[in-house]
Amino acid sequence: MTPFAYFVTGTDTGVGKTWITASLATFWYRQGYDVGVMKPIETGVKGSSWPDDAKALVQASHSGDAQELVVPYTFEPPVSPWAATLMTGKRIDWNHLIETARAIIGRHQVTLIEGAGGIAVPIDADHSMIHIAQELEIPVILVARTGLGTINHTILSVEYAKAHGVKVLGIIMNAVNELPEDVSITLNPSLIESLTGIPVWAVVPFHPDIGNASEGHLTTLWEQTGQHIAWHPLQDGKL
Repeated sequence: MTPFAYFVTGTDTGVGKTWITASLATFWYRQGYDVGVMKPIETGVKGSSWPDDAKALVQASHSGDAQELVVPYTFEPPVSPWAATLMTGKRIDWNHLIETARAIIGRHQVTLIEGAGGIAVPIDADHSMIHIAQELEIPVILVARTGLGTINHTILSVEYAKAHGVKVLGIIMNAVNELPEDVSITLNPSLIESLTGIPVWAVVPFHPDIGNASEGHLTTLWEQTGQHIAWHPLQDGKL
């Protein structure tokens, strides 16, 4: 089977990329597929143990890959990767990052690579998150907020991907908080589809108990979210 790979990025930081990536990974794993995951760069990391996002992805996918493959670059400052390199003096080797990503992709039937922050977040003076997808020649899954302002952010993100020759397969709108008075939520998905020409695969509801969920409950929530998204372009989730 030819490996499939996808780059999961967002319209902004804090839109729930890890939640969506973990949900898709769980969904595929439950269907019997060998799932690889990668978080090439993670910032805001303290200590040398598995950082939070990468740990969640490995838990969701049941990947047995080593930490240095899944998350080759970590930084303590909670800032963009380029800013983190300037603050710490630690360099990101672009060629090593891409070679590691290709190694992960080659080990699995399907691989989800999650970016850091939004689609245009800089890695160094020459590369931003979109360049990972561009270099690997893989399509993007774009995670967006549900509330007011998301139309502008999503259109700009889609246009940025197009400008770099990267295909956006679909948009997943994720409710990262409760917005009971935001009347824009109802029409935002259809307006985004109309304005971008990109399908909105799902609107994921807010889960208030994520922060206190046990490992078992998290897995259940990820599976439910993955089933809700259902990966429409791949025949209802079947590769």
